[in-house]
Amino acid sequence: MKKFLLVLLFIFLLLLSLPIVGWWMSLQAQPSVSFAADDGAAQELGRIHQFIQQSETTPTHKRVEFSGQDLNQLIRHSSQQFKKHLDFAGHVNLQPERSELLLSINTHLPLRPYLNLRIDFTTYGKNLVLLGGQIGSINLPQQSVELLVNMTMPYAQQHPQYNSGTQLWQTIEAITLSENHIAIDFNIDERMQAQLQHQQLELFIGKTALERLPFYQQAIEQQFANRLGQRIKLYEVMHALFNLALSQPQADIVADNKAILLALFLHTADREDFEMLNLQQHVQLPQQPIELTIERRKDLATHFLSTAVITLFANSSIADAIGLYKELQDQDGYSGFSVSDLIADRAGSLFASQLINPDLAPQLQKNIALSQQEHDFFPITYPLASQLEQQLHNSAGNQQAMLEQIEQQIDQRARAVAVYQTAQQP
Repeated sequence: MKKFLLVLLFIFLLLLSLPIVGWWMSLQAQPSVSFAADDGAAQELGRIHQFIQQSETTPTHKRVEFSGQDLNQLIRHSSQQFKKHLDFAGHVNLQPERSELLLSINTHLPLRPYLNLRIDFTTYGKNLVLLGGQIGSINLPQQSVELLVNMTMPYAQQHPQYNSGTQLWQTIEAITLSENHIAIDFNIDERMQAQLQHQQLELFIGKTALERLPFYQQAIEQQFANRLGQRIKLYEVMHALFNLALSQPQADIVADNKAILLALFLHTADREDFEMLNLQQHVQLPQQPIELTIERRKDLATHFLSTAVITLFANSSIADAIGLYKELQDQDGYSGFSVSDLIADRAGSLFASQLINPDLAPQLQKNIALSQQEHDFFPITYPLASQLEQQLHNSAGNQQAMLEQIEQQIDQRARAVAVYQTAQQP
């Protein structure tokens, strides 16, 4: 009888230990993949510009090609968009016969916080074929990976973008894998394209912000009715709009901040560039745009608001990178390299990133409403721009290192303006 009880006790303890052993083997102390700080933002400038040009001229039936580096940039961007809900890093290695996706999910549990996944896959037509994988130190056969994916589907279907993703998937005709490269062929009609664009706007900007946009567009037209088509300081319009935002009962502060930035940007948007984006069905340009200025210059206001809006769609690193890329292109052209434009770019990306940060947005909104001059939110460009341009001109060493120093000095000046002093986190 005692032996029987000991056997039962042993089986009971074994069953209790299985979840602990499974947890220990599936979770690890270190991530299998992580993102480096600002990974590849500057190096990908040419690729970003190439995609922008491609999007302007591509027909509805088209092939889109990505390198492995492109996909990993997209994974990085996705992780930033969903970091509040899921803290993860990822990396993809593309091969014709057997590609792999690596994911490290930070569960924030003690001792062994990282859930490291590897999923092996290939393609057949437009379908992804799962080949196997690994979770922690546990190897998974093909059937187990398929079961794992099927178990996650009910949660994926609850995501607000699941339906738009399904519609986009239906337009794909074929996916072709090669060495560190993937090509996607798809056919998309104008109706589907307009629908997907609207869903993308909702994904990046937010449904509430798009709903609030007409309110602030009308506010500009009403409060500045006698000055439409004229030059006006950006500070004056911002001061009015953010005071209006503070008066809104039970407002979504971040959504209102996004809507204000978009409403201001539309007054500086180039009509030809705007038409190329084919967003007229979703966002309307003002009939009589105000000529917004910073330090009496239209170009500074345009740079400031453009990079602010890019930050809404992407992040401040990409916005800064695109601004720097444009200035490097202009260096050999007619307009020349302008540190003043870089100052406006960095100020705009910083401004937007702070306004859409839920922890900083409420106080920053109040600070802007109480501000008394444009240099409360925008650093004085002179003599800083002149000094930095002279440094760059006189530099005999590594130009990239000098540009990095210049960007650091610009960032310090941008962060030192009055509106951030009580809004930044400790």
